[in-house]
Amino acid sequence: MKFLSVIFLVIMIACSSSKILFQESYKPIDGVDSRLKSFLEYVIKNPNELNNVLNQYKGKPISFEYFIYQIFTGKVEFDTTPDNSMALGQLGLYLEENRPELSDDLLKELKNFNENNKTMMRGMLILTIEGLKQDK
Repeated sequence: MKFLSVIFLVIMIACSSSKILFQESYKPIDGVDSRLKSFLEYVIKNPNELNNVLNQYKGKPISFEYFIYQIFTGKVEFDTTPDNSMALGQLGLYLEENRPELSDDLLKELKNFNENNKTMMRGMLILTIEGLKQDK
């Protein structure tokens, strides 16, 4: 799980030099988007590692949507698959089980990216998010 800390640090660096997407959805709790914090708690089981990652995110305006977008587009390599399949699978399962509210802009951005970059896992994540939107 130590590689997760490195991945999250890379996302923070990417975010600091990029326009933050979907900022209207940013809901900090203890300085971290509450949905992002919940996801990190879901995937990182080691309490020390979780604390380290959460401390890295504190005070950074990184929304859960932006985090999803970075993983979805591959701007951050999460695993050794070409489309971050492992991370997309974890995100999809988390979304199904926890059903957090997500910005409508996220779905639009994911679909736009997916037009020329289709993979099965990206398509499945889009279907999951669409399902969440229909349930609301």
